[in-house]
Amino acid sequence: MGTAASNTASHVDQVMLVILGISVVLFVGIMATMVFFVVKYSRKRQPRVANISHHTGLELVWTVIPVIIVLVMFWYGFVGYRVMRTGPDDALTVTVTGRMWSWLYSYENGIQATDMLRIPAGEPVKFVITSADVIHSFYVPAFRIKWDAIPGRKNQYFVTAEKTGTFDILCAEYCGLQHAYMVSKIQVMPKAEFEKWYAASAPKETKPAPAQAAASAPAADGRGAAVMADGRPAGSNATATAPAGGSASPAGKSKATAPGGKPVSPAPAAIPASSSGASPGDAALVAEGEKLMARYACSSCHSSDGSRLVGPTFKGLYGSSVTVLVDGKERTVRADEAYLEKSIREPNAEIVKGYQPLMPGQPNLTAEELKAMIAYIRSLK
Repeated sequence: MGTAASNTASHVDQVMLVILGISVVLFVGIMATMVFFVVKYSRKRQPRVANISHHTGLELVWTVIPVIIVLVMFWYGFVGYRVMRTGPDDALTVTVTGRMWSWLYSYENGIQATDMLRIPAGEPVKFVITSADVIHSFYVPAFRIKWDAIPGRKNQYFVTAEKTGTFDILCAEYCGLQHAYMVSKIQVMPKAEFEKWYAASAPKETKPAPAQAAASAPAADGRGAAVMADGRPAGSNATATAPAGGSASPAGKSKATAPGGKPVSPAPAAIPASSSGASPGDAALVAEGEKLMARYACSSCHSSDGSRLVGPTFKGLYGSSVTVLVDGKERTVRADEAYLEKSIREPNAEIVKGYQPLMPGQPNLTAEELKAMIAYIRSLK
């Protein structure tokens, strides 16, 4: 049969084989007994019927044997269940959250993913399984995992992957219109490769560069007064004096000179970001918004190319006029920042005409996340 994909798979397979074997033996035994009685007590062999009212041995047999069979099946099931539900305290913990209609995988170091669940081979992993909306069922056929994801409850499940590879993840509980789209992958990686990915993919805090911090932060002079990087007192509006070798211009700006006394041409003024497209900050915000859209599986219901899915397309949405239903009455609104924010946090408050109220609300999004997601929608002209 080969090596099982996980330690839980081997236990589940063992239980299945034990129950299957007992069922086959019972089926053959019962059928054989039926044939025996049909032949022995046929009318030809037994023309006169005898009334048998009691047989102690037979009653003990049909009581004791089923009890033993049930205890055997219980024991094998219990051993496998204990392996699934208990594990070491230092096991890698991954929170699996079911949502309409995708899976979100959250690691202890802050990594979040929706496309792929990555775990190391040969190491115990603790899955904390929950749901953000309705009941889902986290199902990994290769691992023999099928565990319900229930809103407001966290179920834990331990597993050790025993061979590398990529395996399917499905939802085994009907959860709505896009239930069949809750398909994902689990990648089992060699331990060293996983640790490298785990360290490299951890979110990093953004800190100002030392040079920028020194330039923007006021320092203290010898008397303890705050001074800026150019020597001016903090809060002063005085213009800077010309450096040695240069002369001050009438506007109060310094004009630098070369060592030979020739004036140096000033550097060209920076081109405004608006004249050359989006600024680097805007591009970074849009990229972050696109990542958030993938993390929260927004593309499962909203397209970015104008095609119609379960929800309205994001393409050309920003700034457009949208007809919505509020308490059954139609009205037209403009899709600005306020509308988009409300639609994300409270999607069922204003239902776009022609669509069903299927989107779950996202009240726990931070202001920064909302800003990035709206920036991404705004970029899809």
